[in-house]
Amino acid sequence: MSESLSSAIDKAVRRFLDMCGDSVENVVITRPDGLIVYAYTPPGSKYDARGIAALVSLLMGSSKRIYNQLRGGDIDSIIIDGKRGKVLVKYIDLGGTGVYVSVITPSDNPEPNIGLIMLALDSLGNRLREILKGY
Repeated sequence: MSESLSSAIDKAVRRFLDMCGDSVENVVITRPDGLIVYAYTPPGSKYDARGIAALVSLLMGSSKRIYNQLRGGDIDSIIIDGKRGKVLVKYIDLGGTGVYVSVITPSDNPEPNIGLIMLALDSLGNRLREILKGY
């Protein structure tokens, strides 16, 4: 019996979280239209996955238009660096369509390992391509 889609995504995200250690607090995977594919928000989290999904869709859509005007190409990722943590968004191309993986770092970790997070996002992206192939 094959693993369910949601179970496979959950396993891939938990592996991503294990790779990142305490550098990641929340993960939301969304379609470009803002619909949630998967959300990991720990108990007691102050973040609403639906709100994150909607804002990420808006952010990436606007950023893609700006980047295309300035550089004439596609955007892969965005890092927002704030006083109380960082937000990273990476586009994962699934061949014709794609998903956005949004990561929120903990506000009590002033220096999350961004290099490690980006490396882990690449690994997660490869796994998501395998899982979502054909969907």
